[in-house]
Amino acid sequence: MNPPPRRLPTPDDHRSAFAAALAVLTAEFSAYLDRDSADPVADLVGYRQHAVWLNPGELHGMIDGMREAIAPPTWPTNHHPTARST
Repeated sequence: MNPPPRRLPTPDDHRSAFAAALAVLTAEFSAYLDRDSADPVADLVGYRQHAVWLNPGELHGMIDGMREAIAPPTWPTNHHPTARST
């Protein structure tokens, strides 16, 4: 049997996913601020949005660079890129 075709997300699906992501971000930031040791200035906390004008190649290059900079430090020390951890 073939699995049913996957449906592409609708604009409302994207709105819901974005709202959920913002809710998690807000909850995590609130938990951080609730700590006695929270110091946004010393911790270099930032929440700016920047507009960028890039062609597709530049955009993919920027995303790849961000993944290289952000993802590896967040992996556990025993991380194996081909193994999925849950």
